[in-house]
Amino acid sequence: MRRFIILFALLTGLVLVFACGKPEQSSTIPVESVSLNKTELNLIEGGSETLTATVAPGDATDRTVTWSSADATVATVEQNGYVTAVKEGKTTVTAMAGGKSASCTVTVTKPIKFSITPNSAELEAEGGKFTVTVTCGTTYHIDSKPDWVTEESVTNMVHTFSVPANPASEERSGVIVFCDDKGTCMPCTVKQKAGTGSIEFFDWSQAFSHRSLMMRFTATWCGWCPRMNKSVRLAQEQNPGKIEVLNLHGGGSTLDFSGTSSLMSQYGIEGFPTGVLDGRRLVENYDIDYTASLIGKYMQETEQNYPVSSAIGFESSWSGQTLSVDVSLYLRYAANYKATVLLLEDGIVKAQTDYEEGNHSNYVHDNIARMAISNINGSSFSTTGDQIVKHLKYTVAVPSIYNKSKLRILVYVQREFGSQTVLQSASYGDYYVDNCASGEAGGSLAPSGSGQGDRL
Repeated sequence: MRRFIILFALLTGLVLVFACGKPEQSSTIPVESVSLNKTELNLIEGGSETLTATVAPGDATDRTVTWSSADATVATVEQNGYVTAVKEGKTTVTAMAGGKSASCTVTVTKPIKFSITPNSAELEAEGGKFTVTVTCGTTYHIDSKPDWVTEESVTNMVHTFSVPANPASEERSGVIVFCDDKGTCMPCTVKQKAGTGSIEFFDWSQAFSHRSLMMRFTATWCGWCPRMNKSVRLAQEQNPGKIEVLNLHGGGSTLDFSGTSSLMSQYGIEGFPTGVLDGRRLVENYDIDYTASLIGKYMQETEQNYPVSSAIGFESSWSGQTLSVDVSLYLRYAANYKATVLLLEDGIVKAQTDYEEGNHSNYVHDNIARMAISNINGSSFSTTGDQIVKHLKYTVAVPSIYNKSKLRILVYVQREFGSQTVLQSASYGDYYVDNCASGEAGGSLAPSGSGQGDRL
């Protein structure tokens, strides 16, 4: 019996040993990951935003998130993920839970200051366009502007404004005021030079009078040139008040004009006599009546296909042999233009070769180009709006060999074809003569486009 009791005790002890040595099952769930709703955060100084952390899976204890900022001088973070921007720079905000972490890069920039560039604009009397660029981190608006300034468009905070010609003889100025939603306002001062004072009396509703320009390339040694001269005179008689003539003498002529060669090159002129009407159509020397009819036909073609868009006026005066000219061009439509101003002389008596009637010793030459007051090929400019007045001022010394009483100023305006149909006899370029007019040197010409009467 004693032996049985001892054996039982030993077996019971072994059972207890084995039972106590078996490991228990753990109830803790480890954290597998921590993620943030944003990995990059851009803030303006003083701004703030809350980051949200997601812990998966993890038990209640290990899911507790702690936050930290690598550089608290740039941005701070509270334990609810609330990030506040302190100063310009970059730092990293980290969320940690259960030994796992996730980070967000925080970039802090300075607030965008409300500003405009430029803060002033100056325009010529004839008007034009200018732009103002706004820099603003919030919304803004134009609080006020002068009634003579028009806002045409705004793209990416770049505002385009237009100003018409100044009708007054005094400078005018005004202010465009830009304001943001915080009540800060920025002024842009707009100034425009004085007009001539006559613009306000110009009636834009009137029909512009049109004249065609007949360029005749000629020379005193050219025996067939008198015939073309007769054709041009006849065309003027058949179309009264409609044709202005510009006689351009070439090399070797006793009336040689320095600008002739440039125009010959432009229009491909190879021999005399040859004519070009309105910078579009070549006129050759045929029978007098037929040539005159061609000139009339081409003049009508201009008027039917190219509605006149310019009127011409000028003021001029003499001071000894110095001539001052102030040209006013009234431009109805926005386009690219060129303006040419020439000094012509009439009534010049010179010998002239004539194969049909015999040579002349005292042939009277009219409409003779003497001086190019402007660039012979035209001074280029553009208008960005309708009903613009362009002023051109010139001062030239005139040789005393020219007869002042017989000098005239000729102005002709070329306009770019643009989208209009190009009707040319050859490739003469992108411009045609829109209008022309002439008047006495030292006198004035009203801006009607009607000129001073035909010159033969």
